[in-house]
Parts: sequence; C-alpha cells; structure tokens
Amino acid sequence: MFYVEGEIVKMKKLLIVILFTFIFAILSVCQTTYYAKPETLSYSNPNKKENRKKVSNKMETMVGMPSEKLVDQMLLAKDEDAVAAIRVLGLRRDKKYKNELENYLSNTNNPDYIRAEAAIALARIGSDESRAVLEKTLDETNPDEEVLTAKKTTESIGRIGNIKSKNVIEIKMKKYKTRMNVVGLNALNRIDEYNHTQLWHKDSIITLPELPDYVIKNMEYQGNKKEAIFSFIPFYVLPSLEIPPLSNEILGELTGKFNKEGYKVITHDRIKDVMETQYMQSSDFYDDDYKTSLGQLVGASVILTGTITPYETLKEKLVRVRIEVISVETGLIVATVGVNLKWDNNIEKLLEVKNKDI
Repeated sequence: MFYVEGEIVKMKKLLIVILFTFIFAILSVCQTTYYAKPETLSYSNPNKKENRKKVSNKMETMVGMPSEKLVDQMLLAKDEDAVAAIRVLGLRRDKKYKNELENYLSNTNNPDYIRAEAAIALARIGSDESRAVLEKTLDETNPDEEVLTAKKTTESIGRIGNIKSKNVIEIKMKKYKTRMNVVGLNALNRIDEYNHTQLWHKDSIITLPELPDYVIKNMEYQGNKKEAIFSFIPFYVLPSLEIPPLSNEILGELTGKFNKEGYKVITHDRIKDVMETQYMQSSDFYDDDYKTSLGQLVGASVILTGTITPYETLKEKLVRVRIEVISVETGLIVATVGVNLKWDNNIEKLLEVKNKDI
C-alpha cells in the first residue's frame, strides 16, 4: 500500500514537472514572437509620427551618400533605413537606377510598405517606361493584403498619366471596390487630365493675379464653400514632382483672395508648425495620404492643391495650372479647375527649382 502511494506521489511530481516545462516552452515562444515583431514590423505604418521621425533622421545621414550605396541600403536594410534610401533615390530622379526600383517593386517577398515606397520613387522619376511594371504590379497585387503597394502603385500610374493605364485600374476597382474606389477614381481623374493635353490651350489663358478670381468662379465644389475649412498645400511640377517658387506665388494669391471673400483658410504658419512637430516633409506633398493626414492634423475639411505643367503650343509657351480640391474625410478629389498662365520672364524665373540635388 505504501509502495502504491509512493508511486502515485512520483507520478504527480512528474506530471507537475511536465506541466511546468510545457508552460515555460509556451511562454518562451510567445516572448520570442513578442520581441521579434517590433524588429520586422515596427515601420509597417508609415504615417506614424515616430516612423516619420526615424525616416527623416535617416534621410539626413544619406544625403551625401552615392546612389550605388543607396541601392545597397534599399536591398539589404530593413524598415526606416530601406525607406529612407528609396526616398533619397526618388528625390534624385536619376533614371539610371530605375531598373533597381522596378525590380524591388516587382519582388513580392519585399514588405508591402517598402514596395509602396519604390512605386512612389518611380513616380518621382516620372518615366513612362516604368508604367508596364507598375501596371503588372497592380494587376498582381491583392489590395486586401498589400494595401500600401496597391494604393501607391495606383497613384503612381495616375501621375504618369497614360490613357492606356485606365483599363488595369478600372478592373481593379471593379474587383476591390472598397479598397480601390477613392484611389482609383483620383488616378482616373488625373489620367483624363493628362490625356487631354492637346485640348489644354482651348482653356482660358490668364495672368497670375487673375488666377484667384478664376478659381473661385469655376470651382464647382458641391459643399458649402463658406463653411468649408481650406488648407492650401503647395503645388508641384509635372513630371518632376518638384515644388518651384511659383507654388508659393500661387498660394499667396489664393490665400489673399479667399480670406478677402470670407473663406476659412488655415494659415501657412499653422501648417508649418504641424509639419515640424510631426516630422512631415515638403517633398511628400504630392502624396494623397500625406495631404489628407496633414489636413486632419491642422483641422481642415478640404485641401486645395494642384499641379504645374509648362508646355508649348505651335504659337506660344504656357503653364498649365490644375487645381484639385480634396475632401479630408474621404480623400476624394471633389472639384478641379484647369487654366493656363501666360508665359513671361517672371513665370520662367519662378519655375526654377533651386537646391534640386539631394
């Protein structure tokens, strides 16, 4: 009897040891998983303030780095290091490294948020040659799983503006309505604008001081204009995506007129302060998510921004100004205005972008 009781005690002890060993093993796996995630997924949301700060700091250290070294960083580094390298490559707009960016975008083994950066960089380079890779990537991407790649590839296709791209966007919108509706409609809107370059000269030709009156008169915004809170975001040049001095002149003219007419406009100082505290960069003003995020932070309900495109007709040089009014709530382009500015020495000087190299 005592022998049986002894065996039972031994069995209990053994079971307790096995149980504790099992629990310890489970906890070890959980701990490993917990500590591994931040290393690989810490940058998965590029709109987080701490991630913007990391990238901004990394980009400062990479400004003087040769492009070949940046390509190595893109291929070998993780998180903010790779993102910063790709952004600096894009800002340099050097077509020599277009193939490396295209290959990175095409590789489905690369993280979603970094593939999205490659798509943006290709849009900065502005080459229609990249359109085939962007279209193929969009066609093969599942927007429910690779949200950023799908969005930024679509935006980039829209900014290249080739009419042949409409079909792949429309097919994606039809299949993934919820994910693709806003970004798809905005891209199609921009493609339609660029596709009608041969008709631009038929629109009004005005001077810079006449622009605000023209915009207010022709801005077919469906909401209550006087109740809307406008945030004016810098205009960028197509196809380079650079922000020229002309942008500030346009914004100055628009701000003065809108204030005079009783519109609610967020001040430039307010926008600048928010950008500094949130580590937001002016080089990202072309990005729709960036613009709506900034609009939310400054308390705007609509964003007024646009593009500047110098072009020539058989008779004269002109500057195409396209105004876009974007809803902060939905991210959708809710109104557009297209007009031509007369070319003169002042306009030519204001189109010069200084400190282009990065």
